[in-house]
Amino acid sequence: MYRLIKKASGKAPSILIILASMLMLQVAGCSDSGSVGGGLPGTGSQIVVDSIDISGTQVQPLPAFSGNLQFLSTGSLQDPLFGNLTATGLVKPTLPPLVEEFNFGTDMTLRLVFNTDVPYGDTLATQRYNIVELNEVFRGNAVRLNDKIEKSTGPVVGSFTVQNQDSVDIELSEDWVCSYRDFYIATGEDRQMMYSRNFFGLAVVPQNQAQVISINERASRFIVPEEILEDSEESERDTLNIGIFESAYTLDRSNTQPVDEGTSLLYSTFEQMLEFDFDFSLENLGTQNISRAELVIFRDNLALNQSLTQLGESAVRPPGGNLQLFLLDENELVASIGPNTLVATGIYEPEDEAYHFNLTDAVRTRFFSNIEPDQSFYIAFGQVNGTIRSTALFNSQAAPENRPKVIITSVNTENN
Repeated sequence: MYRLIKKASGKAPSILIILASMLMLQVAGCSDSGSVGGGLPGTGSQIVVDSIDISGTQVQPLPAFSGNLQFLSTGSLQDPLFGNLTATGLVKPTLPPLVEEFNFGTDMTLRLVFNTDVPYGDTLATQRYNIVELNEVFRGNAVRLNDKIEKSTGPVVGSFTVQNQDSVDIELSEDWVCSYRDFYIATGEDRQMMYSRNFFGLAVVPQNQAQVISINERASRFIVPEEILEDSEESERDTLNIGIFESAYTLDRSNTQPVDEGTSLLYSTFEQMLEFDFDFSLENLGTQNISRAELVIFRDNLALNQSLTQLGESAVRPPGGNLQLFLLDENELVASIGPNTLVATGIYEPEDEAYHFNLTDAVRTRFFSNIEPDQSFYIAFGQVNGTIRSTALFNSQAAPENRPKVIITSVNTENN
């Protein structure tokens, strides 16, 4: 006879019942002369499902870098759950090798290509922008999300609007184009160095609150049509396509609304992550015959849906991404977070409205047995790729059925 043994206190989440039912059906279907197929030897075997609550979760901020990513965000909106957001994009064109036969004139267009997969805000509204000349140098690899880049006193060199489109071409002012051209036509060994130090780039500054857009850095470019001289016999114009040399964005998030103490807000910008400690040793888990180890984090869909309704009938948020579990030294968060410290990815399952991390191999191989005293587990939402996503998760102060849990499924036989 096979039975479910539950050791944790409190109301069991529905996922435990579903999991146990599936396992018992599998056992019944694979039985042969009193033995259970594959890994369940003997007639006295018991499938044991333990649900262990994660305690002591807390929000941890991380001042992440936000430059030279795949995308850069810009725009402004008021999100009733995630606060008032103002994102400013920063771009600086590459300085390509001089083509002496190319007649560089006074015309230049900035073509911005948008990532239409992550709309954020009122899809029927028009977002207005100014292109502003920067007054200081920025280094994409050094820009952090909360940096203050001086841009307010620079001249406006272009403007544009966005409403449900995948790209836009912006004509840039003649003065700015001429300033860039001076560096382009310069000669000498210090040409690139002088450009890097003395040409500051542009800011994409939102002028109203409607949307936040995501710009594809690799697909965007500066376009220079060749100037046709009056005495030239040429009728066709060549074009110089100039990529983006440095890019970044900064984000000002304010007026974040308080949420229930059992809910934590997470951002793909790593402004907030969820930190916790947990002993994954086999001694603490109480069994050696583990068939599955899973971390389950529940999403607060009620908070997400209610706040989206307040955002407006035609408003949308970027579709949700995955969660990522890191094992990090608290003193080296910024430096150590990345693929080398990623433990597992949490996939959202709508059936139980939760993210599931498969930790079976890590637990079986005792991957967590040598955790240093300064190391903790961190849950991050999405990836830092320049797009802005947000989510709401239940934490350790939520109702018992919604708290983060480690679910251990094991097989106990008469011999253990």
